[in-house]
Amino acid sequence: DIKARLAGLEVSAVVVVATVKALKMHGGTSLKELNAVDPEAVARGLCNLEKHIDTIQKFGLQAVVAINRFGSDADAEHKVIADGMKALGVPVIVADPFGSGGAGCELLAKQVMAVASARKPTFLYELNDPIEKKLNDLVRAAYGADGVALSELAKKQIAGLVKHGYGALPLCMAKTPSSLSDNPALRGRPTGFTIQVASIQVNAGAGFLVVLTGDIMRMPGLPRRPHALDVDVVNGEIVGIG
Repeated sequence: DIKARLAGLEVSAVVVVATVKALKMHGGTSLKELNAVDPEAVARGLCNLEKHIDTIQKFGLQAVVAINRFGSDADAEHKVIADGMKALGVPVIVADPFGSGGAGCELLAKQVMAVASARKPTFLYELNDPIEKKLNDLVRAAYGADGVALSELAKKQIAGLVKHGYGALPLCMAKTPSSLSDNPALRGRPTGFTIQVASIQVNAGAGFLVVLTGDIMRMPGLPRRPHALDVDVVNGEIVGIG
């Protein structure tokens, strides 16, 4: 929605990487129980994957689902995903890059090659539309939201962005990866929600607006306990690295 748009690139196919654990999480399984075999939980969480497929199809693009195999997966769980995607007419392949290296992705590569056909994406909003309209069009199409709610700060920032000539830039959403909404606790395919826009910042060099939603931190993926706390010098030797 940003790179292909600004560079005029065609897209041949979109690979959606899904895991049994993620779908079980969206099906209501607690994080501590994700290793337990539970095809029914996978089935409950399949709606989340279906929404991602729906969004890709809104771009007019072909999706291929890659199930990233984990050692705790069961064939019955993979079958739930495969059956669900078959009903949508979407190819699905079990990939095993961790267990089998490159050979574990050979079938996936062949499937992508089989469906690949360069095409221009159909975008979810028009660049020259007002920023708030672009936001509403994007979250409704991509997340299934009812729309956006702008903070007073975001409203002031939008006015400033338009004043200084940045109103026609594409949008880069900074949002939790744990939910289609901006609330990480809302799993599956939630409905009836609004995306809360806290602030909007311009990355002028890159050429897009960064929309910060909910309670988002711009440097995600940090552990609760930094590894640096376990690094020390004992008897002149550095320990805790490696």
